[in-house]
Amino acid sequence: MVKVPFSMENSWFSGNSVLTTYVLDELLGTKLRALYQRKKGRDLFDLYKALSTTEVDPEIIVRCYKRYMDFSVSKPPTYKQFMQNMESKMIDPDFMGDMENLLHSDEIYDIQKAYEIVKEKIIDRLIE
Repeated sequence: MVKVPFSMENSWFSGNSVLTTYVLDELLGTKLRALYQRKKGRDLFDLYKALSTTEVDPEIIVRCYKRYMDFSVSKPPTYKQFMQNMESKMIDPDFMGDMENLLHSDEIYDIQKAYEIVKEKIIDRLIE
């Protein structure tokens, strides 16, 4: 857990506070779990965006993912199962189109490129 300063200012409220949250690598471990368990392209986007814009540690992300999976399922997926899951998602129109209405008009997002980067930097670390 980390403390993060937060402030906001608008016509309704102005103020600041300190929020307690998880370390980003741990949050991304849960996002990797969500990528496996859900059919939401936004999970892939979030992992890609974090890898592209922040300094994260893929080893810690994978370690957190494995701990969450050990806790939440009786038998965590193998690397092969994870890859089969992703291959089916990467041809699923709902998964592929999930981000269409969520991105800012200035945001350029190539889901194939995002998948390649997330696979190379994170998913391939699931090989045991």
